Amino acid sequence: MEKLAIIIVGSFLILFFFLIASMILYHRCKRKINYIIDESIPYREQLYKTFIKYFPYVLYMCGVILVFVMIKILL
Repeated sequence: MEKLAIIIVGSFLILFFFLIASMILYHRCKRKINYIIDESIPYREQLYKTFIKYFPYVLYMCGVILVFVMIKILL
């Protein structure tokens, strides 16, 4: 019973932390993109937009993977 409580609380905390971190990262990058892009290199804009679009999801999926690893270790 204690392990189940640890898994539930730990999973919630890990996923909450990674969600907040990915949201903060997304908004910071979104604000800075206008200063980073050099108009003489058109592919750079697409590269940064792709990075900003998918990196928060990758970060959140790392949190999900950590939860599965924690469950595997505790059970």
